[in-house]
Amino acid sequence: MSSELSGDDRRARNAATLETYFERLAALDVDSWIELWAEGCVQVMPFAAGGVPDRVEGRDQVWDLYRGMAEDYAELAFDDVEILPLDDPDKVLALWRPRGRMTDGRAYANENVGLFEFDADGRIAMFTEYFHPVYVAQAFAAEGARS
Repeated sequence: MSSELSGDDRRARNAATLETYFERLAALDVDSWIELWAEGCVQVMPFAAGGVPDRVEGRDQVWDLYRGMAEDYAELAFDDVEILPLDDPDKVLALWRPRGRMTDGRAYANENVGLFEFDADGRIAMFTEYFHPVYVAQAFAAEGARS
C-alpha cells in the first residue's frame, strides 16, 4: 500500500495515526490503541526503569505491557504533543509530556521523545522511546515489576 501513496500522503497518514495513538492512550483504551501497531512490531526504551523492559517485541507483548500500565492510571493526558514528520515519509518524531494520576493517588509527569517507524500499511512497526527513567521508576516500581 505504501507504494500507492505519495510521500506526502504517507506523512499525513502516519501523523494522523499518531494523533489517534495519543487520543486512545489518553482514554486508556489500550484495546483499540493496539490496533495501530503492526503484528511484528518492536518497541525499544533505552532508558527503561522501574521494571519496565527496555525492549518489547510483538503486538501481544506491547499490548500486555501497556494494558498493565493502563490499569495503574486513574487518568492520563498528553500535554504539548508535537508530531514532526521526517524526510522519510515512514518515520515520525514526536515529543510529548504525559501527565496523570495513578490509581493510588500519586501524580505522574514526564517528558518524552519518540521515533515512530511505520510499515507499508501505516501501522507502527518500530518505536524508540526516550523518557526520564526516574519518573517511570517512581510511578511503576511501587506497583511491581512489569514483564
